[in-house]
Amino acid sequence: MGTNKFYKLFEMRKDIRQLEKRLGFGGGALTDNERAMLEYIASRKGTRITDISKEEYFNEISFSTIKRGVITLQKNKLVKRVKTGDNRDHAMVLDLA
Repeated sequence: MGTNKFYKLFEMRKDIRQLEKRLGFGGGALTDNERAMLEYIASRKGTRITDISKEEYFNEISFSTIKRGVITLQKNKLVKRVKTGDNRDHAMVLDLA
């Protein structure tokens, strides 16, 4: 890979970090995986842990790690468990502000 490609990749990474900081969760309290899970949950209504585990982006992360990540998000009051019409629990975003 050429130097220019790495430069572009790093610039994109910096842009993502800045956006996460503006959204209020880029201060280092969450791991990269936890931030990615939060972003995934925030971008889809009614997300379940199994939905996260089925997303290609998270293929290299074990189900247990995903579950621990969601628990961390819950403890930080970034997501909560809510009931659906079918009375099953799922992780839902509280607030990203």
